[in-house]
Amino acid sequence: MKKILFFITTLFAINFSQVPALATDFEMAEDEIDEDFMELFVESEEEFDLFGDAENANGTIYMEGSKLNGDIFQLSVFSQDLTAPTLGISFHLLYEKNKLAFLRYEPGEFLEKGGDPFYLVKNDVSSDKIIFGETLRRNDSFPVGSGKITDFYFQILDEDKFKFEFFNGSISTLDTVRQDLDNIFWQNFTFGEEVDSVDFAKASALKIGDFSFSNFWVVTIMLIASIPFSYLIISFIKKNSRLKKIHQIS
Repeated sequence: MKKILFFITTLFAINFSQVPALATDFEMAEDEIDEDFMELFVESEEEFDLFGDAENANGTIYMEGSKLNGDIFQLSVFSQDLTAPTLGISFHLLYEKNKLAFLRYEPGEFLEKGGDPFYLVKNDVSSDKIIFGETLRRNDSFPVGSGKITDFYFQILDEDKFKFEFFNGSISTLDTVRQDLDNIFWQNFTFGEEVDSVDFAKASALKIGDFSFSNFWVVTIMLIASIPFSYLIISFIKKNSRLKKIHQIS
């Protein structure tokens, strides 16, 4: 019985010790930014298709969000199945400034697979958006596939439902010269509403071996519920053992 209670307590301790720390913002002088990096932030007049054909896309960019301790909200941006080597990633993230106040960002690990990327992140409060960009150097290795791009942290000002939208998204590769990848599926995200079971962003986030916060609570509840049952089994075994010994003695 004591071992079971100790195991549950250990699970709680592990869970609450994994709250991510906020990283220090990266800074870079303007003369250190090359032309390829600045091209990531050129305003495009063309709209990209947010809800195109996901099955035939050359990759997907999607978001997931969760509340942390207190009034902090974490929004994570992921790449999924990018088919070409990735030099740089940029986008505008539209958010509701009357509900959220941007605090800072934390780099992901996707482009870090290829080197030490440059970051440029600007919170444009007047336009209710964050301008995000990161790029590797020409002599770095360019990753493909899936991974976390970045985490954004906000302070919650009002309500529990938040809407986030991508705008001016660009995934760049390098084939002699820098060029943007076509047919990237950009998935918007709303936190706090019912999501259909076929929602692409949620489905693409499922990976074998992952252990989410919700899974933790499911396992914990199952363990707690099993305590009375385990106690009854142990008591039954002990009782029968005593009866058997009494019978043998007699």
